[in-house]
Amino acid sequence: MKIQKLLKTAGAIILAAGLSVNVVQAAVYTDVNMADWYYESVQYVSDKQIMTGLDSATFGPGQPLARAQFTVILHRMAGSPEPAVPSTFSDVEAGEWYSDAVAWASSAGIVTGYIDTNTFMPGQSVTRQEIAVMMYRFARYTGKESKARADINNYPDALQVSSFSYEAMQWSVAHELVKGDKGNLNPQGTTNRAECSTIIQRYLENDWIPTGTENNKPGNPSVPEGTEKGQAVVNYARQWVGKTPYQYAGNSLTTGTDCSGFVKLIYAEFGITLPRSTWEQEVIGIEVEEKDMQPGDLVFFSAYEHVGIYSGNGKLIHMATMEQGTVEDELKWMGPIKTIRRVL
Repeated sequence: MKIQKLLKTAGAIILAAGLSVNVVQAAVYTDVNMADWYYESVQYVSDKQIMTGLDSATFGPGQPLARAQFTVILHRMAGSPEPAVPSTFSDVEAGEWYSDAVAWASSAGIVTGYIDTNTFMPGQSVTRQEIAVMMYRFARYTGKESKARADINNYPDALQVSSFSYEAMQWSVAHELVKGDKGNLNPQGTTNRAECSTIIQRYLENDWIPTGTENNKPGNPSVPEGTEKGQAVVNYARQWVGKTPYQYAGNSLTTGTDCSGFVKLIYAEFGITLPRSTWEQEVIGIEVEEKDMQPGDLVFFSAYEHVGIYSGNGKLIHMATMEQGTVEDELKWMGPIKTIRRVL
């Protein structure tokens, strides 16, 4: 590792100079050894005072990281700013060691908690996909977000990635913040303190291009934001082709839904709330002509109350029949187009 090499080099220089000095190993924890794969990362976050030990002698590398702990880490990385408003979560009381961090992260849009119960669950272990989401939002907050996205569909457990974290996981994998866990993403798995230190070091040492500058390179044409977001919608919808069955009035991508339900569920993953019925959906957003269609546009048909997501190259992702379920096929599968709506 880099630190080991530096220590050896420093030692060699000292010996060559004939100096007598006690070289003190910089590692400060009894449970973190120089041979451990996470040694350099623990050293890194300790030196920057981003992560501290469980006590003065113990780091606890294998211990699961709690949601409150990771929020405090991000708060320190941001410079420990004062929260704009107090936390409104019912389970985060004022005066706790994590209260200011949670209040700041909530007001900055980095954490949202569990909206249905208005709780944050500070003591709950943070999952790998939650880490990805919080890092992604933190990058956006600090202006370090990039448009890079990885195709994660080749991972055997890609369908276990929750919709709220799908794009964040693509982003995290693209920047190698989150790497495979024995060939899997393991999105629902917990993250321990050693793994967290590694993710933080990768993030801070990663010199990717910030949002808005990727397309300034010579020969790289400008790509509208809506086009890229639409493609992200298509990429997510495509992973459900052949997997989501038809179920009239259903509301699940796993157990089944209908055409308008499918569209609603896909867009919900990107923070966009659509009406439930086709006739309500066909009047939202802005209408575009067929020649101007972009991936992610909603396409409605004249003959039936039917809707699908335009996926580009004359193709449509939609809920077809009870026998077929979700498919990607020719755009005019249902005949003449009634209207095309853009909601991105």
